[in-house]
Amino acid sequence: MTAKMLEETGDWSALCMSFGRVLVPYLAVLTSFLFAIAPYPDVRRIRIAKSTLQYPFAPFFFYLMQCITFLLYAYVTSNPLLATTMTIGSALGSYYVGVYYTYTKYKMLAHRYFLCGACLYLVLLHGAIVKSTAEAKTLIGVPGNVVMVLTGVSPLTKMPDIIRRNDASPLPVGMSIMNVVAGAIWTIYGIMLSDIVVIFPNVITTIVGIIQVSLILIYGTPPQEKHIV
Repeated sequence: MTAKMLEETGDWSALCMSFGRVLVPYLAVLTSFLFAIAPYPDVRRIRIAKSTLQYPFAPFFFYLMQCITFLLYAYVTSNPLLATTMTIGSALGSYYVGVYYTYTKYKMLAHRYFLCGACLYLVLLHGAIVKSTAEAKTLIGVPGNVVMVLTGVSPLTKMPDIIRRNDASPLPVGMSIMNVVAGAIWTIYGIMLSDIVVIFPNVITTIVGIIQVSLILIYGTPPQEKHIV
């Protein structure tokens, strides 16, 4: 009886593992899509107010850079799921950056971001074309990790102001929540792929997301938004 129960338990575990291998990649795609649309409410507020309000430029810019960088990584690794999510993210990220740039008072600062981003992307694009797959994975993956971490960490540059004012409004709520959810799912997917380039930044993103969500829960946001660029 015990042996039979153990055998049934083993079969059930194997079934769950098999189901997980099929389900997790699609959950990763879904969470990436949700992450891509998460900034939309904040960007819509910017567009309606015709002001950047309290939001910093960096999270929107680094999100776009993250997407176009990992789109290259998907190309060199022949990963269609990653390519799909990063294509959607690149399109939406371009829209978010465009709206922010339209209404920011500090266009020279944005120009510096654009120049640095363009130079980095041209180097990575050249590497994707001329390097071997193994070399290109490293060349693109390492900067991609850095940019992805910057996407998650950049809103926390406002943390001293958040604590001083008891006001978490500079944190984009949707992106903060999805940092936790998408970061956790993509960490699991990276473990399944045995790909440290996917695992490392998503672990950091999950941790940073937990910090951001905690700040939002502790300090909240005021009913009236403050117009701070």
